[in-house]
Order: sequence, then structure tokens, then C-alpha cells
Amino acid sequence: METKTSFIESIRLFLMGCKILWNASPLYFLIIIAVSALNGFVSPFNAILWQHVLDLITEVIQNGQWTNLIIVFLLAFSCMNLLTYLFTEFLQYIKQTYSDTLDLYITRSVLQKSSAFPMSTFDNPEIYNHINMSISETGSNCLTLLDCMSDTLTSVIQVISFIVIVIRLNWLIVPICIISAFPLLYLSLRMNAYWYKIFSQRSETNRLIDYLKMMLVKNENIKEVKLYKINNKIINFIESTFTGFLKSDKKARKKFFAKKGLAEALDEIISMITKIIIVVLSIKSGSSLGTIILYFTSQDNLK
Repeated sequence: METKTSFIESIRLFLMGCKILWNASPLYFLIIIAVSALNGFVSPFNAILWQHVLDLITEVIQNGQWTNLIIVFLLAFSCMNLLTYLFTEFLQYIKQTYSDTLDLYITRSVLQKSSAFPMSTFDNPEIYNHINMSISETGSNCLTLLDCMSDTLTSVIQVISFIVIVIRLNWLIVPICIISAFPLLYLSLRMNAYWYKIFSQRSETNRLIDYLKMMLVKNENIKEVKLYKINNKIINFIESTFTGFLKSDKKARKKFFAKKGLAEALDEIISMITKIIIVVLSIKSGSSLGTIILYFTSQDNLK
């Protein structure tokens, strides 16, 4: 029941994030999605171009007769690499501009809503934390969501394209590659959920520490701090709090490091077995060197 509730809450937050992104700028949102989709076709197309280049070079070596098609495919390959660079830089430019637009939209929305709250609302530390997090964190979280959506769309298109390529050799290779990626994907989701939970739990404490640090350096507070000789107490409190955080984080990172190492090892073992299967099946079917390299590239992109 708790898992179901958590899943529903995640969906609700996802939809809310999408709504904020859309309201901030529908044009920038659509441009990022469109360019991300186009970017997904570049890698599969590059892999196919490289296959033809290798096959033509093999033919030239075997027959001793040059063909200008090699130059044509190499030129097309270079153009696709340039296109990849342009897509990446354009996306970066749009996202940076979108970030400023989003920050302005969120700041205006939060301040307009909070200005309508009664004074008693700001005496509630929980509500004050929500207001503070809304202003300081909503923009970055929404941009992270947009990055995830953009990267996911690009990856999905790439995966579908590479599936179409690999399935020509043997369809069983596809589920093997996809299943091998599950442990790392699951671990990555667990890690993100853990660190987000930690961030939320420490929000109020971090805000208090920021306030205490400013007390020690602001001119208007220096006299009181020195008069009551509380500077050492404040420093000790900050140091002990951070030390506790560091110990907890170090323990968590060690645990995730060990689990990720095992997941990576399992992924590499499955990848090696898959490549052996590809080589055996390709030799039996009489595939060219370029085709085998194409299958290798596709398999690497599926896991």
C-alpha cells in the first residue's frame, strides 16, 4: 500500500513539474523536446554510416580497387558528428535561457501566493520551510525533471532504433541486453530517492546553519556574539552537525559503491557473453566486418 501511494505521489509530482515547465514557456519546452527527439536518431544513423565505411574499406583491401563511396560516407559521418555537436550546443543554449525564464516564473508565482498568507503562517516552521524550498529548489528540480525527460526521449528513440538493427541478427539478444541494464537502473533510482530524502530531512537544519554562519560574520551581530561568548558554541554546533552528516553520507556512499560495483560487474559479464553470441551468429550468417561492428555498437547502446 505504501509503495502504491509513493508511486501515485511520484506521478502527481511529475505532472505538477510538467505543468510548471509548460506554464513558464511552452515554446522553449516544445523546442527542447523536439531537438531531443531528433538527437535520438543521430547515433543509430552514425553507426550505420560507419558500417558502410568499414565494409567499403574491406572491399578495397580485398579487391585492390578504390571507390569514392568511402569519401561520401566519411563526409556524411563527419556531417552527422557536426550535427550532434550543434544539437548539443543548441540544447544547452535553450536550457540556459529557459532556466532564467523558469526562475522568474517560479519566483513571481511563489511571492504572489506567499504575500497573500496571514502573518501567523510565517510562524509555522514547516510552512516556512516549504516557502523557502519553493523559491530556492523548485526551479532546479524542474530543470532536472526537464533534463530527465529530454535524455529519456533521446535514449528511447536510440534504443528503438538499435533494437530494429539488432533484431535482424537474433531477437533474443534484445531482451538479454535490456535485462542486463535493470540492476544499474534500479540502483540509480534507489540512490536518487535516498539523496532526495536526505536533502528534504536536512533542509531545516541547513537553513539554521546558514543563519548561524551569517551571525558570526555580520557586523550587527558581532557585539552580541562576543559579549555573550557564544561564538565557540555556535562553531562547535555547526562542526558537530556537519560531522554527523559526513559520517552518515560516507556510510551511504560506501554501501552504494559496493552495490554499484557488483551491478557493473554483472553488466560486463552479460555484455561479454552477448558479444560472443553476436560473433558466432554473425560468422554463421556470413555477415561483414562492418555489420559485426554495427551489432556491437547497437548492443552497447541497448544496455
